[in-house]
Amino acid sequence: MKDRVTTPGGTGGNPGGTRAGLGGSGAGIASGGSASGTGGGSNAGASGGGRATDPLEGRGGAHAAPETDGKPDNKPDAAPPSAEAIAKDDIKSLLEAFRKAYESRDVPGIKRLYPTAPEQYLKGLQSAFSQYKSLEYTYSAPPEYLDLSPPVGTATVKVVALSKPEYKGPKDPPQKLANTFTLKRTDGTWTIQFLKTEPVK
Repeated sequence: MKDRVTTPGGTGGNPGGTRAGLGGSGAGIASGGSASGTGGGSNAGASGGGRATDPLEGRGGAHAAPETDGKPDNKPDAAPPSAEAIAKDDIKSLLEAFRKAYESRDVPGIKRLYPTAPEQYLKGLQSAFSQYKSLEYTYSAPPEYLDLSPPVGTATVKVVALSKPEYKGPKDPPQKLANTFTLKRTDGTWTIQFLKTEPVK
């Protein structure tokens, strides 16, 4: 028993003892062992066949899980989207809103997206829409960016659309249209400034 030495911090316990709990003044040690001193790491008794508690366990010591700072596998944060990527997402949303308004034959809705639309253009749409029982209007290809300047807030985008109206009278075949949108961003919102539509043969 003379060789039995209690080490500060309790890291030198006999593996044959019952596992002791963390804490000071020897409190929390499982039955079958005894503790002396205030280090909480004395050798436990023969009962139980366990080992002394490593006070570093769960506290960033040798048995603790590696720190990850809350990030799985310590992977770096993803780079924020570029101004161009943000502009393209916003423009796609605008073009999709225009497509839905056109398909719904919603002239006021088109006017909101295209505030500078000539009155003649809007009247022409209203006249054409009045002849339809229904309309299917879809984009047949992704938008083609002829020009895009996110810092200035301007863009020119070409989109090919397929118009399939169901007329109240004689039926016409579907029409393929090439739409060239001139866009502008004002106060963070993209709108149509000019629209040129040509049939595709």
